[in-house]
Amino acid sequence: MEKRLSYFQMFVAAIIFGGMVFSGKLFEQMGVSVVEISLIPSIFLSVGLLLYLREKIFNVSKLGKKYIFLYCVLAAAQCFATFMPLYLGVSVSLTILLLYTQPVWTAFISHFVLKRGTRLFEIVSLILVLIGVVCLVGLSDLSGSLLGVLLALFAGLTLALEGFIVEKLSKNDVDANVSYFWMFLFSVFVFSFMGFYFMGNAKYPEFGLNLFSFDRLDMFLYLALFSFLFCWLGNYLMYKAYKNVSALHGGLILLLEPVGGVLLDVTILKTPLTDNIVVGGIFILVGNMYLAYKENKE
Repeated sequence: MEKRLSYFQMFVAAIIFGGMVFSGKLFEQMGVSVVEISLIPSIFLSVGLLLYLREKIFNVSKLGKKYIFLYCVLAAAQCFATFMPLYLGVSVSLTILLLYTQPVWTAFISHFVLKRGTRLFEIVSLILVLIGVVCLVGLSDLSGSLLGVLLALFAGLTLALEGFIVEKLSKNDVDANVSYFWMFLFSVFVFSFMGFYFMGNAKYPEFGLNLFSFDRLDMFLYLALFSFLFCWLGNYLMYKAYKNVSALHGGLILLLEPVGGVLLDVTILKTPLTDNIVVGGIFILVGNMYLAYKENKE
């Protein structure tokens, strides 16, 4: 029963993360920079978790501290490597496609590095979801700089490594909120530095800080809701789920994220529902349903 709950938590987290991408697109249209989408929620959540946890933020074992440090570095690197290719001439389609090589990296590390072995139904599910991702993002307009392509590929690798680190933290009973406090605090320093570095640079306005020039004060309320729902709740559910869900299975389930984002894009922003979106979504959903069915049966 506990394992079923963990899988359910992972499915919900994947759906929430799909809404995170959609919300990020809305903020972008409202003039919020890429740095601010990462920085402002990190500030809100760092302060909120500090007030909630207080002295508990230091109640971590030596092993837990090492994993938390690795998690902070990987999370910041993954965020940067995801967005930077877009400013190096790499298309959105290719960036997403390379980012979602994550389950391939996860399977490779799980099988060859950690020697966990890979079962046949896991391979079948992996193939199904990867076909779905390829269909979903398409294969057109795949131009861009070599550095941008390598960064996008690196983002997929860091996302896979992040899953293993979170799995370790969860199974070693390190408090999820303590891990996230340090991760968000680390992000505050990283993205503050990035924002101030690019401030006033007309070439990269998307990396600047417009915090004090928002025309609408309700923007901060929306960012606060975004922080709680997408930056904390989704990660919290994923963290808890990894206690009983392997990094490989978690990585596959999280590929529901683009499906959720596409559904919101189609229903709210009225983006045309093309054949590749339908086919890709079906492949990803079938792959996840097959994985859940086989794991539950075994």
